[in-house]
Amino acid sequence: MLTLNAKTRTVLGKKNKLLREKGLIPAVVYGHKAKNQNLELKSLVFNKIFAEAGESSLIDLAIDEAKPVKVLVQDIERDSVTQNIVHVDFHQVREDEKITAETELNFIGESPAVKEAGGVLIKTLDAIKIECLPKDLLHQIDIDLGKLEQIGDIIYVRDLDIPPEVKVLENIDEPIVSIIEPRSQKELEELEEKPEEGALPEGAEEIEKAGEEADKGEETEKQRNKEIKDTNKKFGDEIKVKEEDKKEK
Repeated sequence: MLTLNAKTRTVLGKKNKLLREKGLIPAVVYGHKAKNQNLELKSLVFNKIFAEAGESSLIDLAIDEAKPVKVLVQDIERDSVTQNIVHVDFHQVREDEKITAETELNFIGESPAVKEAGGVLIKTLDAIKIECLPKDLLHQIDIDLGKLEQIGDIIYVRDLDIPPEVKVLENIDEPIVSIIEPRSQKELEELEEKPEEGALPEGAEEIEKAGEEADKGEETEKQRNKEIKDTNKKFGDEIKVKEEDKKEK
């Protein structure tokens, strides 16, 4: 278990900039039935631990040299320019309560379908969500690309080797990685070709024709409604005339 030391932070708001200039990172820890605490961490130390733990491994967080509490890195905020970590959220967990975490997929080996048949490897997922007790957390899940032997082969979520005490919160039929046929030079050239100026894209003529047919149908419907309306009006006028004739008689 990795251990990280932290101190209670009294500097808040815009003054956090002063902490960062001293090589410290503002942080906060919160959790179920746990009081929120503002913390400060040594930047170099945290970066080293985070590189190993990520967001799916437990860390023993010792605050002001007190007894460590078990936490997960819940969220990190980075500087938009330097990409340096400027704030960290920790989630304190209880060992008897299940938690939800995102576990990275670690792709290992090489696919024969790529190496020998020239297939193209397509990755659909790079992490999955799981639910389990803190002690059963998976830091990462290895996926052997060597199992992709032919073009068209696919590894699904259901194919993962997951311990029974861990519940996967993903669609088991979701593809993770697959091998597709490479595009020919001709296909690539066709993709690069631009349609002539004024030319309609493929399928546009059918769409335009369908639109015209719909317009014609709409006009026909309007004409039919008008004829019905005129007929009703004419019929109504005739009835009105007959009633007036009766009154005169």
